[in-house]
Formats: sequence, structure tokens, C-alpha cells
Amino acid sequence: MSLMSGLQASISGLNAYGSRVSIEADNISKTDAVGGKSKEVFVLSGASSTSVQGYTPGGVTTSVQQYITTVGELKPSEVSTFMAIRDQGFFPVSSSATEGTGKIGWTRNGTFAPDKNGNFANTSGQFLMAWPTNDTGTVTSTDQSTTAGLSILSVGGLNGAPASTVNVNMKAVLPGAAVAGPTTFGVPVQVIDTLGVSHQVTFTYTKTVNAPQTWNVVATCPDAAAIAAPYQAGMNIVFDNNGNPATFNGNIAPPPVLNLTWNNAAAASNVTIDMGAIGASDGLRAVGGAFNPSQVTSDGRTSGNYESVSIDQSTGLVMARYDNGAIVPFAKVPLGTFADANQLLETSGGVYQATADSGNYMLNAVGANGAGTIVTSNIEGSTIDSTEQLTMMIVDKANYESNAKAISITSELIQASNQMIR
Repeated sequence: MSLMSGLQASISGLNAYGSRVSIEADNISKTDAVGGKSKEVFVLSGASSTSVQGYTPGGVTTSVQQYITTVGELKPSEVSTFMAIRDQGFFPVSSSATEGTGKIGWTRNGTFAPDKNGNFANTSGQFLMAWPTNDTGTVTSTDQSTTAGLSILSVGGLNGAPASTVNVNMKAVLPGAAVAGPTTFGVPVQVIDTLGVSHQVTFTYTKTVNAPQTWNVVATCPDAAAIAAPYQAGMNIVFDNNGNPATFNGNIAPPPVLNLTWNNAAAASNVTIDMGAIGASDGLRAVGGAFNPSQVTSDGRTSGNYESVSIDQSTGLVMARYDNGAIVPFAKVPLGTFADANQLLETSGGVYQATADSGNYMLNAVGANGAGTIVTSNIEGSTIDSTEQLTMMIVDKANYESNAKAISITSELIQASNQMIR
């Protein structure tokens, strides 16, 4: 062995402990970063010997370990669209809000909120990507396994598309004590056409026979060009001796569908009228002496303007609220996972890129395949303990100084040897 090999060993130690101090300083800088993850430099012995007696100092080498998979504590936020991930998933993001132009990455920085254009961006300027869905929450992308099937999540341009009425629940009480005659009882029902225009259809009930109780119902609407039989002229409903429906329109079957043709350009409406089951008390009844139409309802909605957005924690569905009262899903947040996420390459803004060692990404629905669940109105805190890092830094400072002293001594000896040779 030679003094030169000792010098090289000390230099390797100086570099190694310098690297540890640098990483510890970097960790400390990220103590309160959103989703901050620590790194650690391991110092490993090295040697180039083939036998004990022929040992040659090999100094040390280093290996960097990341702790990306360590999950930080949740920190509450007043922003309802901020999200933290419980478990191993990552949010897919793009560096650009323009579809197909940005660099795709992965982050746990869930500080997402709509920007001035309605695009969901986090505090590092990354744009959240999601699967588009229809208004029932079903993903419409044919490609659900790659980021090609994702779009920039945005509320820009959203409007509350109307939905026409297709069902009316006629849960009402007609006065069974009423006497057959001209007295009528009107039930107004909102029916929305395919253009989102609301119309009032009135169902007018008249008792025509006392026993068995028989009531005639007529549907009228000033906006309808035509109302199909049997509602335009009147449909008979016979009740049993318990005041429950026995027949509708002469049949032991549900009432016919209400068909309406409108005066405007809307398509005709075909509305199912649910008056309850034959012989049951779950719908229209004729009992007592009071008229009570308070539980009559209809579906459908008029057009509306966007008001706000929310994210379902259990499914990742993103839902828009409109001023017409509708809450409609339009996107679904996925989470990415990796075979070895600790081998991801960290870039600026808490964004990670896949490497050969991390493996390629896998897209998952929230709660699937270990990706984890999301918690809204929260962000993930840093996993770094600054006190621990400072303690390690003090120890590594001493190691660094020891190697520096060893370099100085070895250099003096080498210099003395060179002078002796001269």
C-alpha cells in the first residue's frame, strides 16, 4: 500500500461526508414543504485488495436513498379542492394547460384549485389531469390505462345542461269522503322539456262515482300543442275499499305514459307517471276528508350556470354545482403508482419522473391497488424532522473535518517523501 492510496481514501471520505452534509442541508430546506420527502446518503466501504496482506485502501463510496413512500401527516386547509393522498399514489400533472403540449409528471403536492381560466393548478404551477366522465360519473375515455386518456381538469366553460323530465311521482291524498260531483282538486307538476324550459302541467281530479270510488284525472298545460290519450280527455282511477288504487285506465297495471307535444322547438316529452302499485298505499290514495298533494315530485332540471366544484373523497369524482340546484359529475381523478416509487427522479416543484429503476406508472381509480384514498381540504405535510437532520449534520461535520485533517497529514508525508528522494 502507499501514501497515495491513503490520500485518495481520505479524499473519498471528504467527498462522501460532504455529500451527506449537502443532502441534510437540502432536507432541512424542505422541512415544511408540501409533501416534502427526505433523502439519505449511505457511506459504503470500498477496497481494491485481492488478499488481506495485500490490502490497498479503497476509501468509501456513497449510495443515495430516497424516502418518497413515507407518507406525511395531514394538514387541514380552508381550500376545499386541496387534496392529500393516504397511501402510495401520485397525482398525474402536466406542465402546460394546453392539451398534449406539457410534460407529464407525478406529484403529491395536492394544492389544486381552479386558476383564472378554470384549470386546476397547484402552487408549483402544475396542472391536474383527470379522466372525463358523463353526467352519471362513468368514465368516457376509451384509454384508461395511460395518460393519453386523461385531460386537464378544468371548470372553464362548464354550464348546467338541461335534463328533461321523464318521471313524475304522484304521491298524493285525495279526499275519500268527497261526494261525486263538480268539485275538483288540482295538482300542479313541473315538467321540463328537452330545451330546459319549465312548464306547469296540472292534473285535475274529479270524483265521478262514490262506490266503488272512481276518480277521473285530466292533464292540461297551456304550453302543450297536444296531450295524448287518455290524459287529454280523462283517465279513470278506481280505488278499493282501503282507498288504494285498484285499476288505472281500466287495467290492473301502472298508468299509461303521459305524452306531451310542445308549442316550442323541444322534442315531445314522454313522462312516466308513478301513482303507486295496485292495492298498495305507496302512491295515490283516496282516504279521509282532506286533500294533500304535498309529496308530488318530478325529475329533470332547467339549464344553469356554474357555481362551484367539489371532489368526492371515496371515488375521486369531480362534481360541478349549478345555480339550478344540479350537482353533476364531469371528471374523475386517478392516482398513479410505481413498482418502486423510491427510485423516482425528483424535479422542481415536487414533481417526479419515472426511471428505469422505478418502473413505469400504473393508473388506478382512487382506493384501488394500493394507490390510496384522497382527503379533501387537506394537504400532505413534510416527512422531514429538522432536529434529526441537524444532529446528523453535526456528526458528519466532524467526519468531514477528520478526513480533511487526514488529507493534510498525508499530503505532508507525501511532500516529505518527495523531498527525501531529491
